[in-house]
Formats: sequence, C-alpha cells, structure tokens
Amino acid sequence: MFKQKKILRTTLLVFLVLVSIVAYNQFVNRDHLFKSQNILILKEGWTYNNQPISFDEKIDLKANESYTISTPFEVSSDQTLLIRTSLSNLEVKVDDQVIYHEYKENQRFLNKPMASLWHLVEIPEDGHVLSVTYQSPYQKMNGILNPIVYGQKGDLMFYIYDQYGLPFIIDVLILFFGLLMVIIAFINPQQIYNNIWRVGMFSILLAFWMIAESRMMQFFSGSLWLIGSLAYISLPLIPIPLLYYIKSFISEESAKPLMIAVKVCCIDLCLVVFMQLFSIMDYFESVWITHTVMAVTIIVLLKQLFYELRVKKNKLAKNFLVSLGILIVFIVLDLFRFYVYDASNVTVFVRIGFLIFIIMLGMETGRQLITLLKKSYKATFYEKLAYLDQLTQGPNRTAFEKDLEDIFFDEIKRNNLRLVILDMNQLKKINDVYGHVTGDEAIKKAYELINKHFRHLGKTYRIGGDEFACIIIHDVFDDFKKSCDAFENSILKENQMLSYPIGIALGSVTYDPELDTAVKIMMHRADVNMYQAKKSSTQINLA
Repeated sequence: MFKQKKILRTTLLVFLVLVSIVAYNQFVNRDHLFKSQNILILKEGWTYNNQPISFDEKIDLKANESYTISTPFEVSSDQTLLIRTSLSNLEVKVDDQVIYHEYKENQRFLNKPMASLWHLVEIPEDGHVLSVTYQSPYQKMNGILNPIVYGQKGDLMFYIYDQYGLPFIIDVLILFFGLLMVIIAFINPQQIYNNIWRVGMFSILLAFWMIAESRMMQFFSGSLWLIGSLAYISLPLIPIPLLYYIKSFISEESAKPLMIAVKVCCIDLCLVVFMQLFSIMDYFESVWITHTVMAVTIIVLLKQLFYELRVKKNKLAKNFLVSLGILIVFIVLDLFRFYVYDASNVTVFVRIGFLIFIIMLGMETGRQLITLLKKSYKATFYEKLAYLDQLTQGPNRTAFEKDLEDIFFDEIKRNNLRLVILDMNQLKKINDVYGHVTGDEAIKKAYELINKHFRHLGKTYRIGGDEFACIIIHDVFDDFKKSCDAFENSILKENQMLSYPIGIALGSVTYDPELDTAVKIMMHRADVNMYQAKKSSTQINLA
C-alpha cells in the first residue's frame, strides 16, 4: 500500500514540477530563448477592394465568397511565406502569377474535413506585389485574417514554436499524465484503480482535443483526416470517462441520468462523423450539436451533484463541484470568445481551466485511492488474522476447514486427496512439569517439524491445542512415506537435544468415494487412524 501511495504522489508531483518548469522557462527565464530574428510579419500596407485593411478586423462576407488582399512588397525568391488559413481555401499570387493554391473539393462519400492549416509558400521568382485570396464555406470563418510572415523556413518554424509552443507543451504534459494514470491502472487491475483509469482516459481525450486545437498538429502529421477530425471526434468523448468517474461516488439513483448522457455523447459522435462522411453537414457546421450536448450534460451533471450534496450530504460531490465550478467558468469564457469574438482561436481559457481541473481531480482521486487502499489493507490484514494461528504463525483451524471443504467439493482435486491428522503426546505433562511457556515452545517445535517435512506435499495447519493437520492434494504414496520416515527421524534427533520429550502421533487417510460422503466422515476416519497410531510403537499410521 505504501508503495502505491508513493507512486501516486510521485506522479502528481512530477506532473506539477514539469508544468512549473515549462511555465517558468516560457514566462520568466527567456534570456537565452532561441528566437527567430530574420522574419518579417506583414501587417501593414494591405488593401481589400482598394481600401486599406487591418489584420485586427474581420471582413464581413457571406459563406463561399472569395476575397483578395494585396500589398506592394518586394518579395525575394530565396524567402518563404508562412500563411495560416482558418478553415479556408487559399491562393497566393506574386505580380498576378499564381505561385500556390490549396483548394478542398466536397465529395458525396468519404468527404474529407476542412482544416485550419499552415502553408509554407516558396517564392519561385522576385516580385513587387503580393496577393492572397481566401475563401471559406463558413460565414463565421470567412473574412478572418491571420498574420502573414516572411522569412527563411527555419526562422518561420521557430516563429510558430515561439507563438504556440507553450500551450502545446502543456497539452503534451496532460497527455503524459493521462498515459501514466492509465499505465498505473493497467498494472493494478483491481476495482479500486478504476477511477485512476477514468482520470487517465479523460486526460488523454482532453489532450487530443487541445493538441488538435494547438496549431501544432502539422509538425507531426500531414494527414488532413487527422488534422481536420481529431478535435471534433475527441470533443464528444471527453465527458464519458468523467461521467463514469462521478458515477463511482454518487448514489445509483443520481447515476442513471449520467449514464443516459454517456449514451447521448456516443450518439452525438456517431452522428457528426456520419454527417461529415456523407456530406450532410460537416464537422464545423455540426459542432453546435456537440456543444449543445455538452451544455445539457453539464446542466444534468450539476443538478445531480447538487442533489447529492443537498439530500445525500455527499462530501465527494462537494469536492468535485468546486473543481467543476472552476472549469465551467473557463469553458464559458472560451465559448463566449468562440461565438462572439474569435472563432479561429479556441482553448485559450479552457486550456488553463482544464489544467487546473486535472490537477485538482488527480489530487482528489489520489486521496480517495489512498483511503480505499487503507481500508483494503485493513480488511486484508483482518482477513489474514482470522486464518492465522498466533502461536505458530501458521494457518489455523478456520483456514483448515475452509481449505478442506473447497478441495472436498472439487471433483477433480478430491480424487487425489490425502488428509493427515497429527497429535502431540504428553503436552499436559510438559505443561505441568516445565510450565506453559515450555509447553508453547513444544507446540511451536512440533509445528516446525511438521511444516518442515510435509509443506512440500501440501499445506500444514494447527487445528487445536496440540492437534495439527496436513492437506495433500496430489498424493503420491512413496513421497508421503519418505516424508513420514524423515519426520520420525527428526523427532528422535530433537528428543536427544531437548530437556522434554516430544511425541507426535500421525494418522492419515485417502479419499474414498464410497466411504467419504461428507467432510466430517473423512476427518473422523483420519482421527481414528491417528489414535491407533498413538497406541502403536511407530506412532505413525499411513493407512
């Protein structure tokens, strides 16, 4: 348990330290940050319809209406343009000559998604006027102008990192945290680790969504399917592991609406993918459906949590509400930016909110798990104690009866079953003459000898004051006979060194399907053989 606690605490600590280091290096320790010096951000001198245009404003256009901005600029053939399109098609001209174009055509089946992309436009020859034409099928995205950057390719790559590297690194850290949680849950498949699994899956899905929105996906994949689909596919899935997490600490009554919400999220995912593939409604057009499902899910979730807090007095619900409240504030801020201000740059606030939320969720999950591990450890300890003989530290009569019944009612195991009953001689005399402390030593010595010679054949028990037993499942008579002979010789040797005599009578029986119709009958037959052994000179009755 202490090892598991250490793993959880170390995981959270590493996650927090990594986030702190990244934040420090990005915001504070920037003296030696490698920056691109030889780039030019082309913001000034642009015109649209012969009128000056600023990149800080959005042109009011209809969907699919193309628009061209141009600027007089001495472009050089050894330089490259970096252009960001927001769900738009693109055409670039130098002196009325088309040097680059990217246009997506809709298909009736397996329609590729429209994606926001970086475009590296190599300039084939020098020119004096640069013209860029955009066209988006979405009115909300049509008319958005992103800064155009001019310079060497290497410098342009560092520009992208300098602008968007920190959010991406935070996303990767969240992904790392999620993978670590899933691995911990995988190597510990007990039920108490289910919430670790859920937090891990929530973090992974969340990281996928934020990485897709980080403007860095093209560094790792050139697939338009992945770049254009990952965010929309991840988004409906994000609430699912979280809903299962909440289900684990609320009442069954409150959990029912949450399980309905899980089904709705799955239906939402299938619906938006189906509509994209068959050109009914693409991802961007259907994103409002996912947002609506998530908003309704949050409302239902809050309702059930407040019910748990108010009626059930659920402290875990209260703790989760605090974390969720912080997250919701950041989500509302980002949705406001998306629908009212800027749809091209999402997850600015929500990234911060989710980072705080995951840290709080991880700490709360760790605390819950540690509490469960303590309870589990206590339960295991007391269960072990119930089957332990305190004097010999071997299994007691309760363990013996349980094991014997389990074997006896197993048709395969009982066919090769041998039951051995042993009893000490003259224990009362040892107690009377040498004292009960010596009597306890004699019992321990007797069990040591029994365990030494028969544990390789089966399991040994102390079943009473001076009574012992051994259960042998795979009985081989020759092996048992050799162990009995060695056991008898060891008793003789011990008696030469001890101040008190040890005598142990042994009786055994093998399972007989005609006689042993019940466990008690087989035990009685073994007892009878043991008492016969007491009367014999060898003290052993092999039967």
